[in-house]
This record gives sequence, structure tokens and C-alpha cells, in this order.
Amino acid sequence: MYTIHVVRFQCGANGYGNGLTTMWGVLWSATLLIFNDPQGTFQRVEKGPKALMINQSDSNSKGLAEPEKTSLNRQDAEDLVWQPCPKGFFHRLDWTLDLVTSFRGPGWNWRLPGLPKVPKSDNGTPLSASHLLQPMLTSYFRSFISIYMFIDLFKVIMIHDPYFWGMAPLSSPAPAYLPPFIVHSTVCTKIYRLTFSLCGVLCGLGFVLTLNPLFFGGIISRYFPSITRAPFNEPFLYPPQFGSPLDFLDRGLAGFWGKWWHQMFRFGISEPSRWLVQILHLNPRSTFARALQLLIAFTLTGFMHAAGSYTQFADTRPIRPFLFFIVQGLGILAQTAVTQAMGTRRLPRWLRRAGNGLFILVWAYYTGPLLADDFAKGGIWLLEPLPVSLLRGLGLGLPQEGFWCWHGKWFRWWNRGRWWERGFAVI
Repeated sequence: MYTIHVVRFQCGANGYGNGLTTMWGVLWSATLLIFNDPQGTFQRVEKGPKALMINQSDSNSKGLAEPEKTSLNRQDAEDLVWQPCPKGFFHRLDWTLDLVTSFRGPGWNWRLPGLPKVPKSDNGTPLSASHLLQPMLTSYFRSFISIYMFIDLFKVIMIHDPYFWGMAPLSSPAPAYLPPFIVHSTVCTKIYRLTFSLCGVLCGLGFVLTLNPLFFGGIISRYFPSITRAPFNEPFLYPPQFGSPLDFLDRGLAGFWGKWWHQMFRFGISEPSRWLVQILHLNPRSTFARALQLLIAFTLTGFMHAAGSYTQFADTRPIRPFLFFIVQGLGILAQTAVTQAMGTRRLPRWLRRAGNGLFILVWAYYTGPLLADDFAKGGIWLLEPLPVSLLRGLGLGLPQEGFWCWHGKWFRWWNRGRWWERGFAVI
């Protein structure tokens, strides 16, 4: 709480990350230390001695996987085994570091629903781990390059719009360089700005998250394989961060947030409500328990993003991102109740998908400004993630911009006198 109340960054995006990550750290610590017993119940997949024996798992009632031994034959592969909390110090340190940084748990027995299980050979054909890994790394590298180019394009377009500088309201006139149907329509201007805000978030998350498989799967597993017992050369550790559009077309707003959107925080925001349902002796499948878990999860998400808004220098309104996530939970409950009352399952699939897609677009149009305006006012879009910009180097950016984008200082020495008040400060 001291960090959220006192610490600030000059960069808008860094300031947002300060509050969000601090709040997430509190929630994640409570998830691991209060709502669960990692030392007694958690297990992760590790590299074992020789012939590959892996415990394939199914989820039990608490959401943990019960190990079931399954043989696998892979060329050039090591054993994979389920490892509970080890006794040796360095082994336990490795195990614990993996636990506290594995938010979705793809290699753990508590992994999120929908993530791929630890694979096994169906017909006994030998499979090489490196053979499975390389196509995945190639795909992620292509995605990284594509996202890089999209960010460059979005930055060039957004940098000429005062809204994305936090200097104009959402309803202000659009820049003249945009097509006339956007410039002369308040509705189209709002849709354009909300769409670019969503695309900016998607590209920003994708830019960072695609580095995970490229670094751990492409570098660590190849050049430093002995640094950890985690099998970084296994593709199941790197599932996609986002789902398919069919997830929200088939399931509406619930599918948007529960399946399609990234699930980085899902375990942390769902475990407090699971624990509460358990101690209250509620039926976890009952309508009341599910609604309670849903609203608690979105409330916690709202607090995290409100903390990010609060720790920025700009004149933001933390209550707006908090309300944005609250109304998402209420929207899911409302849509679920209406579709069940109308019996929409009897309708053709194409009509249900069209209805879900239309509902999400209208819902985003009216609720999106709660979050998008706060992002813009806080200076999120002023962050420069790219070191080199082809488009700005060609003269499409601001007059003083060129190919190289990283300027100024990122760190400086901080000295307030006492030894614990000295160190490098992030600017």
C-alpha cells in the first residue's frame, strides 16, 4: 500500500504498471499463501532422469490435477515427472520461482481450464521435443514481427490525434487526415478511437507475451538447459495467450472475458471466491455461488486497474476503470439471464453468433469509454515500446522523429541520505 500511495513514475505507462503490479502482487501472494497450500498440494512437471514417464492428469473437484501415469516415447527427450515441493534448497528455490511467475500454470497441476494438457503419444510414434518446439517458435517469431509492425502503424496514427495524448475528450473532432465518414460523424469518431484503444492493448500485450516463448523456449532451453529443471523445450508450456473469436461469438460476453481475452490473472482473481464458497459450504455449481464468484473476480480486477490509474501523475479517475470491470460482470449476468429466458439455444447457430457479436459491439461502445478515456488521460499511449520505427523514419511521424525512437534517460541515481534510500530510480 505504501508503494501505491507514495511511489510515482514520470512515464504514464510505467506509472500504471506500478499500481497494477503492486496490487497484483498482493493478490497473488494471498492466492498462494492463504487460499492454497502450495507445499502440500501443488506439483509441477520437471525433467527427470532417462526414459520418459509422465503423469497425465485430470482435474479434481478443487481444480488440481490428479497424476495418472502415462508412458511417452520421444526421441532426444528426458523424463518428465510430477514434482511436489522439493526438500533441497536450490531445487526448492527453482520450484518456487517457477510457481510465483507462472500465472496460468501450464506446467502445474493447477493449470487453468482450457490449457493444453501435458501431451502423450497416441500411436507410440517417437516425437522429438525439439521437433515440436521449432515450429512453435517460428510461429511466435512471425507473430512478434507482425505485432511490431502493427504497433509502429498504430503509433503513427495515434500520435497525430490529441485524444491519445490525453488532451481532448472522446467526442472531440477527429484529425483531418482520417476518412471523411469518421471526421464528420461523432459516432464513427468514437468507434475509431475505441477500436484503436483495444488494438493498442492487444498489440501491447502481444508484444510482451510473445517474448516469453522466444526467450525461454528459444534461448534458455537451447543455450542454458541446466539452469532449471523446468522443461522449457516443451511446447505445452507456451499456450496461446488469446482464444478464438468463436469463443465470444458462441458464448457472448462471458466467452469474451472467460475464453477469448488473456487469462493471466484468472487463477489469482478466482481463488479468493473459490475459498469463500468453500468455507461458506455453498454448492459451487449453484447460480448464487457462480454469480458471487463472477462478481468477486471482476471486483478484484477493477481494484487492480484502479490502482494502476491512481499511481499515474495525470488527472485520472480511478473509479472509472473500477466501474468498467464491475459492469462487465453485471453484463455477463444480464446477458446470461436474458438468453436463458428467451431460449436462444433453439435458434440457428449463425443467428446466435450474430446476436452475441452485435451485443458485444454495442456493450463495448457504451462501456468502453470508462477504461479507454482513463488510458488516454494517464498517458498510456505515450509509451514508446519500439527502439526503431520504419514509418517514422520515413517521415510519417512528428517533425522531430526519426528511425531511432528511444531517447532520454530511463534511470537515475537516487540518494536521500540513508543507505536504504539509495539506489537506481526508474524514471
